[in-house]
Amino acid sequence: MGDILGTATSTLEAGINWGLGLPTDILIVVGGSVVLTIAFVAFGLRRALAFMLALEIGALIYRSFPYFGSLGGAESSLTANAALLLGMVLILTFFISRAVVAEFSQSRVYQFLQAFALGASTMALLLAFSYNVLSFESFYHFGPLIATLFAPDQFFFWWLLTPLVLIWPLSRSD
Repeated sequence: MGDILGTATSTLEAGINWGLGLPTDILIVVGGSVVLTIAFVAFGLRRALAFMLALEIGALIYRSFPYFGSLGGAESSLTANAALLLGMVLILTFFISRAVVAEFSQSRVYQFLQAFALGASTMALLLAFSYNVLSFESFYHFGPLIATLFAPDQFFFWWLLTPLVLIWPLSRSD
């Protein structure tokens, strides 16, 4: 009887923790997607695509650059690591946006749908980075639903691939 009560209590506790963690996580994910969508509509498809590509390239450089210890990275704080990655992403965005030639559709509805798809996939990419590139656990701990999707290393490749697959149909000319 004690095992059943213990199991029921732990299951109830896990359910409550999941339920309490879910709204905050959903607000962060949906809010981040909306902010990115608004930014992508404001700055255009060319810069949105450049930002997504710069995130991918910046993360790969960040993970393999051997001299981050001397620049304040690796064993440094989360803020310093995030600043280094953000600096790389902004510089790469500037250069990549000069090479990308793409504009949103003329239709406002389709333009918003394109921007929202890019915003949602960029938010997913940022969540994957928060687990696999920068360790955000000291700053904010996402609930088990988000952690299950984005924390495992074997999923990181697929989260890197998802925005690239999305870019292909969105950047084609009509």
